[in-house]
Amino acid sequence: LQRSADVFIGLPINIVQYAVLTHLIAEECGYKVGNLVYNINNAHLYLNHINLTKKMLQRQELKPAKISIDLKNESLLDIIDNKDLLDYIELINYNSHESIKAEIAI
Repeated sequence: LQRSADVFIGLPINIVQYAVLTHLIAEECGYKVGNLVYNINNAHLYLNHINLTKKMLQRQELKPAKISIDLKNESLLDIIDNKDLLDYIELINYNSHESIKAEIAI
């Protein structure tokens, strides 16, 4: 459960962070990744983001990327303390639309 989220700016990166964390924990524990169930108590969309959100929603959906994590038989805790975690993570077939610039909410 997330207490609060700025839907246009903050929520996308929050979802990515929790998805990566879910994959990391599954890899560390030897499990397959299941579903990420995500609840937000207070989701808000600011007035100056409404038109930008409409623009985003009109875009064609892209095929999602895959994430590959290989901890190389190392402990996740050792990697976090001593190494760059990004060396163990690979995005496969990542595509994106052109970015939409947004001002901080008002």
